Amino acid sequence: MAKLVDYPFEVRPLGQEEGGGYLVSFPDFAECISDGETIEEAIVQ
Repeated sequence: MAKLVDYPFEVRPLGQEEGGGYLVSFPDFAECISDGETIEEAIVQ
C-alpha cells in the first residue's frame, strides 16, 4: 500500500483568522487534511 505522501498534495498558508500555520490537503481524498505551525510539521501530522 502506498504512503499518503506518495499522493499529490497541496500546501497553503493559513491566515491569522484561520489560526496561522499551514494546511495540507490531498485532492484525491477530499476529507484528508492536516495542519501545523510549519510546512514540515503539517506534512508529518
